Amino acid sequence: MKIIHCIASIDKSTGGPARSSTHLINALQSIEELEEVDLFSLKTEDPIYKEPSIKEKGKYYFFSYSSFRYSKELKLHLAKIKANILHGHGIWEIPVHQMAYFARKNHIPYIISVRGMLEPWSMQQSKLKKKIALLLYQQKDLSSANCLHATAQSELENIRKLGYTNPVAVIPNGVDIDKFPLKEYEQQTNRTILFLSRIHKKKGIEILIEAWCRLSNSIRSTWKVEIVGNGSSDYIDSLRNLIASKGLQK
Repeated sequence: MKIIHCIASIDKSTGGPARSSTHLINALQSIEELEEVDLFSLKTEDPIYKEPSIKEKGKYYFFSYSSFRYSKELKLHLAKIKANILHGHGIWEIPVHQMAYFARKNHIPYIISVRGMLEPWSMQQSKLKKKIALLLYQQKDLSSANCLHATAQSELENIRKLGYTNPVAVIPNGVDIDKFPLKEYEQQTNRTILFLSRIHKKKGIEILIEAWCRLSNSIRSTWKVEIVGNGSSDYIDSLRNLIASKGLQK
């Protein structure tokens, strides 16, 4: 069996989907019964994997693109392959639409991992553009998928509220526990709250800062908050200014 995964970008700046999709592909490549597991993506400045070949059973392909991130190279390469299943990660992006259109035209089963992009908050962002995308291609791509992938029960519920009736698999993102060996730590007086994620307005970091500000100094004195991740430099600067305005920096 050969599986092709498609995602618009695996650049380090794009956050969770780039990492979860590549972790999934690397795990699938270790399954003996699978002949090949490849990933198709667009060229970016700083992808998680720069080498085209990661393992013997799979390759990463990076394609150039033009307006609206449409890729003629991707279209031509899709036409050359003989995949059993196609799997798209994320929605709204043209490369995943190219994959879905090709799959329907050639009667190949396909899956779309919606990656939180149908959540109520997300649907309110760039609302007009998303309405146009739904009319032009996204509604067809989603409703015709052989299966949609959600990572939580709440995501499944929101998919159903939008009227999609096709099968939905609820499968949380996996974690490679070998990268996190058990360690013994000495009891410390000072403790740390770690926020680890893409730094984006939808993550509610301002709420965390405001809640921390409302705690008494006696509680905060033995704790520290670390916000770790990447994101827009302008937004990160605004968070730094907010922290400074509340006198919370150390």
